[in-house]
Amino acid sequence: MAIDYHSSFNSGELSAKMDGRSDLDVYRNGCRFLENFYVLPQGGVESRTGTKFISKTKGDVSAGDTAVRMIPFIFSADASYACEFGEGYIRVWVDDDNYVDATGTVPYSASDVDLITFDQRFDLLFLAHPDHPTQTLSRTSVTPTFVIAETEFEYPPFLEENDDSEITITVRHEDWVTATDYYIGGYVYHIDAHYVCKLDHTSGVFATDLAANWTIVPEDEVVFEADDPVNITASKDLFTNEQDGSYLRLRHPLSETKRVTQGILTSDTQTSDVLYLGTDPIHYKITNATADRGRTSTSILESNSQADFAGTAGNYVSFGSSGVKKGDYTPTQAYVRVRKTNGTAKTSFELNRQTNRSVIDSFLTTTDGTTDPLDVSFSNWKVVTDGTWLGTVEVERSTDDGLTWDTFVVIGDTIGLSKEANFSYSSPSKEGETTFVRVKFSRKPTNNATMEINITNQSSYTEGILKLDTYGSATTYTATVQNRISSGGATMLWSEGAFSARRGYARATRFHQDRLWLAGSDFDTATVYGSVTGDYYNFIAGAESDLGIKRVIDTSEEIKWLVGKKYLFSGTSGGAIQITSADNKENITADNIQTNPQSVFGASDIQGVLANDVIIYPQRNNLKLREMIYNWEEENFRSNDITILNDDILTSGVKELFLQKQPDQVVWCVKEN
Repeated sequence: MAIDYHSSFNSGELSAKMDGRSDLDVYRNGCRFLENFYVLPQGGVESRTGTKFISKTKGDVSAGDTAVRMIPFIFSADASYACEFGEGYIRVWVDDDNYVDATGTVPYSASDVDLITFDQRFDLLFLAHPDHPTQTLSRTSVTPTFVIAETEFEYPPFLEENDDSEITITVRHEDWVTATDYYIGGYVYHIDAHYVCKLDHTSGVFATDLAANWTIVPEDEVVFEADDPVNITASKDLFTNEQDGSYLRLRHPLSETKRVTQGILTSDTQTSDVLYLGTDPIHYKITNATADRGRTSTSILESNSQADFAGTAGNYVSFGSSGVKKGDYTPTQAYVRVRKTNGTAKTSFELNRQTNRSVIDSFLTTTDGTTDPLDVSFSNWKVVTDGTWLGTVEVERSTDDGLTWDTFVVIGDTIGLSKEANFSYSSPSKEGETTFVRVKFSRKPTNNATMEINITNQSSYTEGILKLDTYGSATTYTATVQNRISSGGATMLWSEGAFSARRGYARATRFHQDRLWLAGSDFDTATVYGSVTGDYYNFIAGAESDLGIKRVIDTSEEIKWLVGKKYLFSGTSGGAIQITSADNKENITADNIQTNPQSVFGASDIQGVLANDVIIYPQRNNLKLREMIYNWEEENFRSNDITILNDDILTSGVKELFLQKQPDQVVWCVKEN
């Protein structure tokens, strides 16, 4: 009797539904029952390896009493760990006998861990969950030690900007309080106005303190520095108590100058209104006319420690000839005025504050020096020189709100030339938060000509970001300033952070083309956000190719996960979306992106895995596994059912996937039972 030997079992275990299909090669390469064996890539089988009991999980009340999730942390082939996620804890297994507990607050309960999606970049494991803020698990030393913390974004993703002119937001400093120490330059809010402190003091009664210690400040000239605690007010019901810890972006229009006073003086000793400036710089334009008899009008810009100018005199600038005089002036005393000193001809004046401006004009004449700084946070900028001069021009840049300065670029050096030249320089990309620029000029000793420097913030608006702290009411919230805000005026130009307890959090994360991608909140189900290239905590958008990306994909289905290699794919409840550049040759940018639905089945919440060039994921009901593979005839990706030969194998459903790479590549499924 002939004996039919089976030498290949590549088809694995076949279900009874395959009975009678002896016409298929897969039938002849399969078997009815295969238990405790591995199918080898070559077709044969071998006994499975044994298992080793390491430890019970930490549990909640007692060891092993709650479900956990094991997530890999692979820094390199020589440094890999297994992370045990359980009820409010993360235990990182270093080897079979040793583990370390991650420090920090773990927000996940045992019922949360199955919905975590993750991706890793070097020592950082980013964790996304629809009910919790994005977290970062960091390896902080090679010992090793691990820390988990909420991911802090320099510039987080935001929803679309408000377009309802009736809903405005106003930022205010904290209210004035009695028996409190206040210092020069500090701001308070009292009744209906902002005030700036003129003198260090301990507050008593505001009405008594006002004359000596405080000066009222127009709303659009109030400054809020990073880390300032503030109160925000909406003109209509806007807030809920689910926004603690979320972000709010405000924009205010920039102007070339903030004029504080102007006028005409016509007689000797006549003075302008007295201004309180503290030590804030101003830009002046003084015009001395010439009388019919040739007597020239003269004038002086001066400062004093008292409003009546009976106190200590400060520095001054005198104008002793006719014509137009422009320049910058930083008073050494708090009060400033213009005083006419001679002549019957008119003296006209304009004084412009240097705050919340888009332009700095500086005139450097006989000495080396630097211009006033210009706030260019989240903006592009440009420097232009004019005049006849010989020297070196450097742009200095500060990224810590003006505390320290570094040379950013030398835009011109004419010291070795015999002929003057002028220069223009534009920033290579948008700046980050709390960024200022200024120009430093070093003059050739033998050259005394005038140089004019123009620095322009090329944005039409100044941006500020707040982190919401404590809910007050539907119209009020306390907050902390994240970067400098240069106006306290009401603005309709505000945007909510994309992720919060109110709007839901990102349920998917992925690193792709050196960007961090986030997607899939309850409110914004089909929007993907890509960070600035190489700057994973910065999602600022703009025209430059390396800036952040926001894209609504071509479906209304909820994004479940992100997986990618050459292309980025989002698994949704209705299918999969390919996210790629329009020409497939360049990297994805905000202006070069397309999102194409693929001919695949809907995905479940379980994160897919990338095996070679194939994405393997559970179908929406978790009863089938599918592989997403390219179909050259249709020029599209399709998903094949890789459990079709035995659809009984996953009848209890899949709970988790894990890819084993060595010694042979195997996709392991943790089943619900």
